[in-house]
Amino acid sequence: MKPPIADPFAPPAPPDEQTRVFPQSFWRVYFGTALLTFLILVPMIALWPLMRQVFLGSGQSFMLFFLVFINPLSAAFSMTFLHPTRITRFGVQGPPAVGFVEWNQMKSARAIWFGLPYARIPARNHFFALWIPLCFKDKKAFARAVEEWAPADNPLRLFLQKRGF
Repeated sequence: MKPPIADPFAPPAPPDEQTRVFPQSFWRVYFGTALLTFLILVPMIALWPLMRQVFLGSGQSFMLFFLVFINPLSAAFSMTFLHPTRITRFGVQGPPAVGFVEWNQMKSARAIWFGLPYARIPARNHFFALWIPLCFKDKKAFARAVEEWAPADNPLRLFLQKRGF
């Protein structure tokens, strides 16, 4: 017998006691993305005459600019803001492209700045590395949860301790 189909209009199930959800600070994400967009836009405006000559028209160069720079930034903004980081006693839940990474699968952790500060964590069983944005509403609660559930030699735990979280 098949299990019943869940109601698609029902509210999402609350996380259990073993899952902690850490949403991002909207203003930090917004201004970080806006700053990166500005840093990309200024050189592009300066190079606009050259782009028009190379691509023979303002419409094509604008589309190139949009596809190469603005579209990835909006995707990074939405992925960061719409998918909060979840921590369980087994590991970290990142964006849907990466999924769940167990504590013992993390190889290393390093800081990356892409408009916002991120912790980049490659995992042994994943093709893509886990990028955790470090602009949480409550950074200390995130660090306490990692310290509580991660092993003592975990790269993310050591990274957060080194950075003073």
